[in-house]
Amino acid sequence: MVKLDIEGAEPRAWQGMQEIVRRHRPVLLFEFSPELLRVTGHIEPAAFLDKIIDAVYELDILSADGKTRELPQSRDQILLAQGRSGRMHLDLAAMPVYVVRIYSSIHLSH
Repeated sequence: MVKLDIEGAEPRAWQGMQEIVRRHRPVLLFEFSPELLRVTGHIEPAAFLDKIIDAVYELDILSADGKTRELPQSRDQILLAQGRSGRMHLDLAAMPVYVVRIYSSIHLSH
């Protein structure tokens, strides 16, 4: 698991950790702040989410109590939720698709 809380510099970290992502497929936890992504990361928020989704990750919005919502959340759903939240950021979890499938199969079999 990798937790990123670097005030909009997440795209730089994402770029630098591509070998780790390819080799180990970690679960990622990070703050999604569109304003900071634009100012610090020099990227549009939708484009940053697309980079993560393109790496075969599914995204989920973490609620304030730490419980996740139903997967997957699309890029547009995340952007809409962030806009409606009235908060500077949303906490997101990015899980490799195979982790989601394993978890789902275990949950469905019980």
